[in-house]
Amino acid sequence: METYNYDPNDLGFLYNNNELSHWVGGSFEIFNPTGPFNQFRRSLYINHIMLQNPNEFSTLSMNINTFMEFRDFTYAGFFLELSPFQSYDYFEAREPGWVWSLPQYAYVHSWVSTDYRNPLAVDFRIGLPIFAEMDAGPEYFSDYKMVGVDLGFSPRWRVNNHLNFIYEIGYENRPKDLGWVNKLGEDTIVLGQRNLTTIENSIRSSYVINNVSFFDLTFRHYWSKADYANYMRLDESGYMTYILDYSENHNVNFNLWNVDFSYTWWFASGSQMTILWHQQIGGFNDYVDLNYMDNLDQLWNEPQRNTFSVRFLYYLDYNQLRRTDAQGRERN
Repeated sequence: METYNYDPNDLGFLYNNNELSHWVGGSFEIFNPTGPFNQFRRSLYINHIMLQNPNEFSTLSMNINTFMEFRDFTYAGFFLELSPFQSYDYFEAREPGWVWSLPQYAYVHSWVSTDYRNPLAVDFRIGLPIFAEMDAGPEYFSDYKMVGVDLGFSPRWRVNNHLNFIYEIGYENRPKDLGWVNKLGEDTIVLGQRNLTTIENSIRSSYVINNVSFFDLTFRHYWSKADYANYMRLDESGYMTYILDYSENHNVNFNLWNVDFSYTWWFASGSQMTILWHQQIGGFNDYVDLNYMDNLDQLWNEPQRNTFSVRFLYYLDYNQLRRTDAQGRERN
């Protein structure tokens, strides 16, 4: 439970306060090799979320998660999240007292990883977010029905016991994503329907000198864009109506390029020194029609920031200090 006056950043980052949640669940697990599996686990959880003040229903969802380790050390998993009833979002409007009604949804996710003991291995994942239609009446917006896609592919190559390379690409698309856009006056909250696309590429390499020191090098490009198609006004009932004369442009094209090169040395038990060079290039614009290569060319025109840092962490064992002090007193 998080009360309505709780600061959501007191103990780290939380999406929101004013939440009362209940959950119940269980799992079935196999720890010893059985049939085709080395390990097997399946769990089921049911989550019920409300506002804490006032006590208002928000959402009810069910999660089913399956993990499998096969005899050849291939790993696979399956995840299903299902919300069978209409949900209510009390935070997206960004105004106290407003609520946004959402339809039933499901999210299906599956993944496979081959044996990491081999020099070459591959990770693959696919997810499908699915939103149902919601008919609130002929005067309200009803085009919620959507099937999105999440894809991930990551080959890895262990050259030897010192050097390895990992490449990862991720793609996400929500063709009819909905979210907050703007507020006009005192009582007009504007939401938008957009084609939301995110592509993330990264290459990482590690070189292990010995068991206490290693180098890490990572290149990462994150690209996300939102191309708006419709704008709607949120009604006090929680439903939306089209705004036909809205002329503002809220298209967003966001890029972020990172390079991280670090050296880490564990010079004592629990103690380390890290030297890091970090380069960052990023920026916002509204060029949502660019293809990938043109967008990348445009990114290099943005300002860059370079950071060099040295960090020391030293672990002090209080019990060891006490023993050392006691031994010193005994000798004296």
